[in-house]
Amino acid sequence: MERPETRYAKTSDGVHIAFQEFGHGDVDLLLIPGHYTNVDAHWDIPGIADLLQRLASFTRVILMDRRGVGLSDRLGPGATAPLESDIDDVLAVLDAVHAGTTAVVASENATPLAVSLAAIHPGRVQALALYAPLPAPFAVATAGWAEIPEAERALIYPAEKWLDRLDREWGNGWARADFEMFAPSFAGDAAAIASWGRYLRSAASPGSAMAHTERWLVTDIREVYPAVQAPTLVLYRPDARPSYVMRRLVQEARRSIPDARIVELGGRDLHWWFGDHEELTGELEAFLTGTRRSRPATSDRVLTSVLFTDIVGSTERQAALGDQAWKELVTGHHAIVRRALTTWRGVENDTAGDGFYATFDGPARAIRCAQQIVGEVGTLGIEVRAGIHTGECEVIEHKCAGITVSIGARIAGRAGPSEVLISKTVKDLVAGSGLVFDDAGEHELKGVPDRWQLFRVIEA
Repeated sequence: MERPETRYAKTSDGVHIAFQEFGHGDVDLLLIPGHYTNVDAHWDIPGIADLLQRLASFTRVILMDRRGVGLSDRLGPGATAPLESDIDDVLAVLDAVHAGTTAVVASENATPLAVSLAAIHPGRVQALALYAPLPAPFAVATAGWAEIPEAERALIYPAEKWLDRLDREWGNGWARADFEMFAPSFAGDAAAIASWGRYLRSAASPGSAMAHTERWLVTDIREVYPAVQAPTLVLYRPDARPSYVMRRLVQEARRSIPDARIVELGGRDLHWWFGDHEELTGELEAFLTGTRRSRPATSDRVLTSVLFTDIVGSTERQAALGDQAWKELVTGHHAIVRRALTTWRGVENDTAGDGFYATFDGPARAIRCAQQIVGEVGTLGIEVRAGIHTGECEVIEHKCAGITVSIGARIAGRAGPSEVLISKTVKDLVAGSGLVFDDAGEHELKGVPDRWQLFRVIEA
């Protein structure tokens, strides 16, 4: 997917909020991934880009940078805006893209904004999904400090230690610490740490990061939970650190948000762009659309008829004609083949020199296409040969591959001038089509096991 254009919405108090919209679907999805964002730099992090593209396959995604971070207007040193300003900014973006009611998906420290938006403006939020909700992490943690396992206490710093570390290590240092604490699967990945460090620097300065974090640390919106009217889905990874605190936070959401549904995901990394995106986005798709499609696979198997053609005696003909005349002849040949493919719903998979490889959703159409090509290229004073086979193909990046393709190519190599040669499988599948065949005997096909019964297509 091409990178979306970044645009700006202007708020009532004159602040410019950067946003993007992309994707297709009947549902508008406002995605609030956290405090520190940069809508352009999202696409430089493979995990984030992959997740965004998956969401865009079933929704129109609306993505924004809050005021003070990313590409939105920055605030003064150490300055932040109240939560109500964040809500106004969201509404300005939704109005800019003409979104009425919207599904809101938020992760981690975006929880206060998403929950408040849903509670204050129920007419604008049709559904709410929270991943690893952090409505008041330190309030929850410190209230039960004695109960927290010793191994997790090191992750729950007093606020001043968090802020001091942000001040000293924002960028790569913070990215390294972030991975060590909350994304252990990637803790030793130097390239991922460097990439995340660059992202953080593009999202906020150290002072801005400290200011936004300090505001979040003193926020507690748990009392707002009961006012949420929208259907709510809560997703989290129970094995991700800090697992004990996260379980308490999820239990809080279960108790307080009316009819909230809780779904546990696999994985041990807290940040949502890590791990199994299909599990996460599949749950969101089912929640938001009522259906759950499989992600379009990069590899699949389908029953396909493959056709190979090439010009008989092409090398000798090229030498006799010369390069320019040969080029003109091949251009005419290609036009005939492509016209026939269009007529018979063939899909051109590859063209190499004077040969074509195409696929069809029916073997009879493949044969009719081959017959048309054989008949029409005679006007150019040349002959072609063709081979057809039907079988299961491995579809890789929208092209068929595998043993079926190899068999089709080998059958074409056995064909004579102006001959269409097919496998027994093809013959059996076109019974009743009116096509007539002549037995061409059994053949060994190079690199293919067994002997193969082939048939010659003849006119009825």
